[in-house]
Amino acid sequence: MAFDFSIKIRGAPGAPAQFVPQGGKAGDPLTNVKPDDTVSWGNETDEAHQPWPTDDQHNPLRVPPAPLLSNPIPAQQPSSPNWVVVGTGTIFYRCKLHLDREEFGTIVFTPPAQS
Repeated sequence: MAFDFSIKIRGAPGAPAQFVPQGGKAGDPLTNVKPDDTVSWGNETDEAHQPWPTDDQHNPLRVPPAPLLSNPIPAQQPSSPNWVVVGTGTIFYRCKLHLDREEFGTIVFTPPAQS
């Protein structure tokens, strides 16, 4: 069974945004995500943001082969499309629209249970 997870984007105008995972606090990774789960971002700021996949040093990756996480998310709007998880491991991301700011997040996948 697939589940829906959310990450809130919070912050003051001109200041670095914070990615706040469901059930966590700013800076925490979103965890327990499994293949076929859906992840969405809710932008609570007054600026657009776009979560973009990076390497573990927060350097942006090319899309594809990395997954597109979301189109740009307007201020006070949800992400579109929602991202459906494929695979396992860890996804590091940052805001592509503010590469000069420290706006980072992490999603940690849990492998599906073996039957």
